[in-house]
Amino acid sequence: MIESFSELYYADSYRRHFTARVVAARVRQGQTELRLDQTCFYPEGGGQPGDRGLLRKAAEADLTGDGPAAASALVPGAEAAAAAGASYSVVDTQIDHEGVIWHLLDQPISWEPGTRLYGEIDWLRRYDLMQQHSAEHLVSGVTHRRFGYDNVGFHIGQDLTTLDFNGPLAPAELLWIEDQVNQAVWQNLPYDISYPDRQQLPSISYRSKLELDGAVRLVTVPGYDCCACCGTQVRRTGELGLIKLCDAESYKGGMRLTMLAGRRALREVQRWQQQLDLAASGLSRPRTDLAEGIRLLQQELRQQRALVRQGEDRWLEHCLARLPESSTTEPALILFRDCNSRQLKEAARKLWAITAGRPQAASLLLLASGSAAPGDAAPAPLTFYLLQQSSAPEDLWQQLKACCPVKGGGRAPLYSGRLTATEAQLPRLAAQLKQQYICLP
Repeated sequence: MIESFSELYYADSYRRHFTARVVAARVRQGQTELRLDQTCFYPEGGGQPGDRGLLRKAAEADLTGDGPAAASALVPGAEAAAAAGASYSVVDTQIDHEGVIWHLLDQPISWEPGTRLYGEIDWLRRYDLMQQHSAEHLVSGVTHRRFGYDNVGFHIGQDLTTLDFNGPLAPAELLWIEDQVNQAVWQNLPYDISYPDRQQLPSISYRSKLELDGAVRLVTVPGYDCCACCGTQVRRTGELGLIKLCDAESYKGGMRLTMLAGRRALREVQRWQQQLDLAASGLSRPRTDLAEGIRLLQQELRQQRALVRQGEDRWLEHCLARLPESSTTEPALILFRDCNSRQLKEAARKLWAITAGRPQAASLLLLASGSAAPGDAAPAPLTFYLLQQSSAPEDLWQQLKACCPVKGGGRAPLYSGRLTATEAQLPRLAAQLKQQYICLP
C-alpha cells in the first residue's frame, strides 16, 4: 500500500486547496512552467484533461500551521489573497516522460525555488471531469463483462466524452448497457481504490490497456468493474446522477460511443426537452405524439410538392409551346425566367428529345434566371444546359467559356453548370455566340 503522496489528488480527489513550495521553474515555447513539491493539480493522462486553477504566493492567513500536514487546514479568503498579492492562472497541467508534473501559467513569474505558494484548482471543472471519468469506468466495465470488448480509446472533451471499443454494438445492446450502468448509479456503490502488491496482483482480474510496471492503482466498482487507472474518481456512483449514451458510430472496425454524465447529462436532457417542446408546440401535439405528427406533416409536404411540380410542369409546357419553330433549327440562347434548376433540366431533356437525330437540328443554350428581376444590374450565377449537336460547325462549349465566367463541364452533346451574367448582358452574349436570343415567358 502506498502511504505518502506528492500527488495530493490521489490522497483526496476532493481536495481543492493546498500549499506547496516551488522546486523549479522553466520557460518552454514562451510559457512559464512550475514544478512544485506537492500538488492538487491533476496532470493530463488516461483520457482526462489536466486541471486548471490558480497559484499565488502563500500568506500567513492561508495556513493554521506549517508544513505539508497543514495543507488540509487552509483558510482561503479575501484577506489572505490581498496579503499574498497577484494570482496567476494555471491554464494546463502536464506530466513529462520522467513523471515530473508541470503547471503551465498564463503569464511570466519570478518565483524562486523554495517560494511557498497557495494553489486552488477549478473545482467545478475538476468535478465534472471526475463524473465523466467515473462514468466511463462503468460503461467500459459493463461492456467488457457482457460482450468481451476492450476500451481502446477514451477522451473527455469540453462538451462530450468519447469511448472507443474494439467490437460492434447493436442499438438494443447500447440500450442494455445504458440501463445497466444507471442501475449501478442508483445503487450508490463505492469507487474503491487499492494498491495491491506484486504477489496479490496475478490473482486479481482487472482491465488495463498497458503492461504496468511499479505500483498499480486499481479502481473497483463492486459487481461492475475493476480497472487499473491513474485518474480521479468520485466517491460513489450516486454522484454521477445520470449516464446517457448519446451517439454511436462505427470506428476502426469497432464502435465509438459518445457519453455524458452528471451535470452534462442533465443539461443535454434539458436541451432535448426544450427542442421537443418547441416541436410539439409547432405541431400542436403532445411530446408523446411527435412521431405521428411528423409523419403526417411529411405526408402533407409530399402532397404539396407533387402539386407544386404539377404546376411547374404545366408552366414549362406553356413556355415550350411558345418557342418559335426556328429555335429547333437555328442556334438559340433561350432564357427561362423564374425557372428553377429542375425545370431547366426537364426543358433540356424535352428539347433534346425533339431535336436529337435531326440533320438540321441546332445547338441550344438554355439558361434559368431564378427569380431575378429583368433589369437587375448585378451579375448573378445562372444555371445553364448546353445542347451541342454533332453537326454544329463550331465548338459552342469552348466559345461560351471564352465569353464569360463559367463553372461546369460535361461532354458532347450535353454540358451543364453555372455562368455569371446579368440579364441585360445575355443578348450580347447570344450575338457573340451567333445565336438568336429568346426570352421566356
